[in-house]
Amino acid sequence: MNANDGGDDDDDDAFKIVKPTFLKKSKRQKLIKEKANKLKEEELMKKQQLVESIKQKKAKKLLLERQISTNAISDSQKPVKKPRANRDSKHKKFAFEWNNEDDTSSDYQPLVAYNSVDSGIQKSLSKKLNWDDKHWTEKSLDEMTSRDWRILKEDFEIGSKGSIAENPLRSWKESQIPERVLGVIDLLGYKQPTPIQRAAIPIALNNKDVLGIAETGSGKTLSFVVPLLSYLNNLPKLNSKTKNDGPYGLILAPTRELAQQIHLEVTKFTKHLRYNAVAIFGGHQLETNAFDMQDGVEILIATPGRLLDCLDRKILVLNQCFYLVMDEADRMIDMGFEEQVNKILSALPKIQTTFGSQVARRLKIKRNITMMYTATMPPAIEKMTSRYLDRPNTIVIGNPEKAADTVEQKVEFVTNDEMKNRKLLDVLSSRKYRPPIIIFVNYKKTIEALHELIESNTKLKSVVIHGSKSQDQREYAIKSLRNGKYDILIATDVAGRGIDIPNISLVINYQMSKNIEDYVHRIGRTGRAGSTGTAITYLNGEDDKAVLYDLKNMIGKSQLSRCPDELKRHPAAMIKPNQFKAIND
Repeated sequence: MNANDGGDDDDDDAFKIVKPTFLKKSKRQKLIKEKANKLKEEELMKKQQLVESIKQKKAKKLLLERQISTNAISDSQKPVKKPRANRDSKHKKFAFEWNNEDDTSSDYQPLVAYNSVDSGIQKSLSKKLNWDDKHWTEKSLDEMTSRDWRILKEDFEIGSKGSIAENPLRSWKESQIPERVLGVIDLLGYKQPTPIQRAAIPIALNNKDVLGIAETGSGKTLSFVVPLLSYLNNLPKLNSKTKNDGPYGLILAPTRELAQQIHLEVTKFTKHLRYNAVAIFGGHQLETNAFDMQDGVEILIATPGRLLDCLDRKILVLNQCFYLVMDEADRMIDMGFEEQVNKILSALPKIQTTFGSQVARRLKIKRNITMMYTATMPPAIEKMTSRYLDRPNTIVIGNPEKAADTVEQKVEFVTNDEMKNRKLLDVLSSRKYRPPIIIFVNYKKTIEALHELIESNTKLKSVVIHGSKSQDQREYAIKSLRNGKYDILIATDVAGRGIDIPNISLVINYQMSKNIEDYVHRIGRTGRAGSTGTAITYLNGEDDKAVLYDLKNMIGKSQLSRCPDELKRHPAAMIKPNQFKAIND
């Protein structure tokens, strides 16, 4: 009986389903590289064997030629016996029908001699042996070929629209970044540039406009901060007179949260480089903004609305601002800032104007520089690009319309709020996902009810942010989540973009977003900086049918995620929303 029991256990083990383990991108690249190196070694061994074989054949041939030559010399030393004259020999010679002077057989030269064939083999072999088959990581910068640069771009999924003269960065030290800026990069622990940083920085350092299309969590901030700091390195220090002419560089962001996040990253550098960086946005008094800028500011980070208020009230001017960065430009358009952004762009000095050229000569600047970052290209962005950017170099990193490969996407269909709440509490109570956690909802009225539900039924502490919260309350909530005082942040889409809180393990879409773009940015809060994360979305087939088609395709492209059958087979996921509407009409 025991034997039978043991056999059953073995059978059970044999039929256990083992969940496949997906390798990280870095490990996949390492395995690919190891395989390539092994193939190269085998190829080199074959070439060496071929060389040795040819050498042996040549040696045998040379020995044979020497033997023939020796025999010929030996024969030449023997007395030559003269042939006996034959008077009738002319009658025995074969006679052709043409004259003797037309006979060309005496001039015969073979088309290909043995030596020439051997020479051709040697040249071909030599060419193969001299072919540079080292990976670009094993080469110096001077050894890089166009093929190497193409492979580098493929390795980091760097694409472009049109030709770009500047090659991507291989490392920080192989760049034109000033030494003092490089020192801070090293001090802050940035070991290797991300793909967007590799592509954008060399272009901006050559004073060219950049249009960056990149997915969320790609390291965009550093890709424009480093060129801006390098630009400042060549400008004179602000003095009592020039400090009143405004900032040297302007960074526009759609939300106060993103502006704060950018300011936090910028000040990591400026405190070492002795530059002044100020962020202005709604929620703070204008007097506070004016006080922060009274000693002059090299870098200004601003939201469009607050910047226009300051310009209209003459709190600041942009007389010497020739460097502009627009982060998440498509989000600015979505939030209705198109008119405000156009006013700001029109207020910037242009080198082509008389006033602009005078200031540019003083600063020794040759042109305006604009860096624009966007996840999508709506018509308004295309119009803005053609109007304000000068022949921009467009770079595309990965697929900006898909979620990050480091996020496992899960979806669950629910029929009512009671079922949804039960599933939510099960997930939070399981302790499978460690704080911090972010829960997204669509409406402010849902937030307070959800906050009470979590506080009453779990041991987790939650904090909320939405549009009605004051700036101080919003800042407190984000700071408290960062330092571990709270476990969960419940938010509307106001926090969907720009919030960079480290080590978010889980994002829950308690209510699915109204479009796939907001969904991508929501779940992009997890799985950042090389770590993996999970996103759980609760769906109601009727309320969310407008996004089911895009959601199904999004999950289907993810290597970490599995699209459930219920979503695959849902009628709204079978056809694009506009086609679905046309059929119903």
